[in-house]
Amino acid sequence: MGDSAPGVADFRQQRPTGSISARNDTHAENEPLLKPQRLDFTKQKKCNDVFWAILFLCHLIGMIVLSVYFGGNINFDFDNNGQGFLFVAAMIFCGICCGYFSIKVLKTSTDTIIRSALLGQAVLSAIFGAVLIMLGSVGGGIIFCVLAAFLCYYYYSIKDRIPFTVSLIEIAIDIFEKFPSVVYMSLFVVILQAVWIVAWSIGLFGYIQSVTTEGKTVTTAGGETETEDEEVNSNGGLIFLFLLSLYWTLEVLRYAVHTIIAAITASWYFFPEKDNALGGATNRALTTSFGSICFGAFLIAFVRAVRAMIDAARSGNDGNVAQQLLACIASCILSCIEFILEVFNHFAFIYVAIYGYDFMTSAYMVVDIFKTSGIQTIINFDLTQSAMWACSVVSGLAVGAVSLAVAASGICGDDVEDSYVVYGFVGLIVGFFMCWIILQPMISITNTIFVVWAEDPQTGYTNHYQEFTKLKNVAGQKVPVGLRPARHEQDDSVGRV
Repeated sequence: MGDSAPGVADFRQQRPTGSISARNDTHAENEPLLKPQRLDFTKQKKCNDVFWAILFLCHLIGMIVLSVYFGGNINFDFDNNGQGFLFVAAMIFCGICCGYFSIKVLKTSTDTIIRSALLGQAVLSAIFGAVLIMLGSVGGGIIFCVLAAFLCYYYYSIKDRIPFTVSLIEIAIDIFEKFPSVVYMSLFVVILQAVWIVAWSIGLFGYIQSVTTEGKTVTTAGGETETEDEEVNSNGGLIFLFLLSLYWTLEVLRYAVHTIIAAITASWYFFPEKDNALGGATNRALTTSFGSICFGAFLIAFVRAVRAMIDAARSGNDGNVAQQLLACIASCILSCIEFILEVFNHFAFIYVAIYGYDFMTSAYMVVDIFKTSGIQTIINFDLTQSAMWACSVVSGLAVGAVSLAVAASGICGDDVEDSYVVYGFVGLIVGFFMCWIILQPMISITNTIFVVWAEDPQTGYTNHYQEFTKLKNVAGQKVPVGLRPARHEQDDSVGRV
């Protein structure tokens, strides 16, 4: 890009207006938006949202210093024969294999998976409601039954939109298989997140131990000795900053990967002759766009940290019903805000990836595409998540069942056999988590395809004729015959240009 991102008004003057279908009428209306600036990783010299990048890096250095300082208060115990570690490593490998297998299943059964996930939630809610009513909890049972009815209504309302999301996911799978580096990058970032969690935990628990007063041993009147409970004199403000630091760093890493994957996907869409845009996309995400990523990540991290503090206060205050109710309401409101920010950030970083905009300009673009595309944007996001969630749940159940059976058989040693239920549960969590990691790039790719196609459908028809003609068919839109490549006019069976 140039030295500075164009303003919102300049962008909208160059942007086609009206609905997506209305923008297919003429070639002029389908001119690529700001085409010379798209994915130009070499021209942009200005770093966006610099303040947030500096603040994040300073906070990261501060947390590392705190972890080193407080880490000396922790007594580490590594007394373990290694059997459990090897068993968990095998779970991780199985979870990764399930993730790749899920991609193969999605390639042929996405429609069935999405419908099963939506209806399955309704059925499970109805079952839980019935069980609670039979157990005497009528209020809870009614809530679940109402939820089941709502989920059924939701499925009935959006079932005609499922084929559109299915087509997007099928295109995303082709991109996923063409650029396997997105998975390797996701796994690498998960390792970084794990390292960060360990370092953060050392700092937090070291701080808690430093402010914990050991219980004194006292002698009662009867001559017996009793030990008083430990007292933790922690600072609530500092605990909040610890939580904010945890969530902020994890979100920055996650959104950095999402931004890079979005740029790679958009490069495939606009410039199919490029084999891989990984280098340029990574460079922009970690330099000129890094501040924007830190800014957006801070917003959702702040909400999560506040909600975590409220939930902790609620769990430690069982006596006051009024405070419990207020805390519950506040937590629900923050959960809704968190979901909105999650969706908003997801699409905002797609614009950051494609155009190199600062975060606020990208936010305006998200509002604009929501106005243009309507509820389809949210529905597509939800259906994509549902498909990946369903695959991850099945993966978790499979790995958990195998882990339980192997641990109970005793072939991994007595220590594992004695805790076979624990290993089965850990297998369920690990299987779900590793499959979810493998499928995360699919969510980023799918939603990026939706954005670039909504912005500039003609480029999709020109560069990837077969894929986006199929997408047009399920979306009920017409490809302008006069704009097709000449060889397609002669033979519509020809592959992509």
